[in-house]
Amino acid sequence: MVFIAGLNFAGLPPVKAFLKEYRIKYAPKKFGYAASLILGMAFAAGWTPCVGPILSGVLVLAASSSDPAFGVFLLSLYSMGFALPFAAVALAMEQGKQLLKIPRAF
Repeated sequence: MVFIAGLNFAGLPPVKAFLKEYRIKYAPKKFGYAASLILGMAFAAGWTPCVGPILSGVLVLAASSSDPAFGVFLLSLYSMGFALPFAAVALAMEQGKQLLKIPRAF
């Protein structure tokens, strides 16, 4: 794909698909300050305990092990565990969008 785009840029075989403009129609929805507060609280709940004693303990165990693969394994588990709360919040917000819609009288 990059090679064909380079040839097109050089003007060799013009590809009409590269001359078109493609846009994704996206209109952001405003959730307000309450959603920002909830997201910030979720971020803090996931961030605070993981960057302190837990991360330092994982780093000490990874550094003191004689096998580098074990250190990679520990840090991979830490990263996955760190990402799970954020993925759960993202899924909950995606599913909760329908619940947050307020029915209009008109």
